Amino acid sequence: MAISSPTADAAVPALPPLSEAIVQDRRLCWREAGTGPALVFLHGLSGSSASWRYQFAAFADRMRVIAWDAPGYGGSDPFAAAAGEPVPATYVAALAGLLRHLGARDITLVGHSMGGVLAATLAAAGEVPLLRLVLSSTHPGYAAPAGSPASPGLAERLAQLASLSPAEYGARRAAGMVAPRASAAVRELVAGAAAEARPEGLFAATRMLQFADIRPILPKLALPVLVLDGDEDRVVRPDLRAELLALTPATSHRTLAGVGHAAYLENANAYNAALADFLALTGNARRA
Repeated sequence: MAISSPTADAAVPALPPLSEAIVQDRRLCWREAGTGPALVFLHGLSGSSASWRYQFAAFADRMRVIAWDAPGYGGSDPFAAAAGEPVPATYVAALAGLLRHLGARDITLVGHSMGGVLAATLAAAGEVPLLRLVLSSTHPGYAAPAGSPASPGLAERLAQLASLSPAEYGARRAAGMVAPRASAAVRELVAGAAAEARPEGLFAATRMLQFADIRPILPKLALPVLVLDGDEDRVVRPDLRAELLALTPATSHRTLAGVGHAAYLENANAYNAALADFLALTGNARRA
């Protein structure tokens, strides 16, 4: 089913309601719609479960579509401050617990940006059987040495979050995430998700990415992988995109034209078509 990207006069699909459960002594929230094989979406640093409204609309008629709020995002509890620097495995343990709680089966995992780092880590760990993996506008991590101070970019984001209104902060983040030709309606949706950022969630997730390094595990991924990106992405550096692709035994690689870091909104039809093609191409995949 074709679901057009938002324009000023187009109806925006409604989101499924937010659900919550206590998983590993932490409240985790998610949205879901549909039944059948699971299509699970993991958002990026400036997103939440609400980022995926056009994917819910496109796939919930044939699959069980699930999107989580990562710890410290949306309605999910943050990690405890005393837990030390979060690493991908910390988030992945929470994610695996949620997927087991939900009884998700025949899982296709779509990780966007930060979510891609987590998705690849979960796939390599093998704790939850996966059928397929999609790395959407993802990078292999920044691999900072242990003990490094917070990056200048994180300090700037936190300062903006503290000094600007949510709407101003969201608009500033959206301006750097989408391609210049993105519609005002797309910018509004991206800004709305970014405006919900919470300092504790943003700090922990950004620090996690600062230390993350999934380079050793990417060549070992033993399941069908789609690498999906936009040709005008200004968030993930070109060298990091190229490194991810070179290290990943990708079944398929698609670059979407004319879109930036929020391709799932900027051109929902093309993004969803790439996902649908990958699902069809790997329809007989076995569980990893």
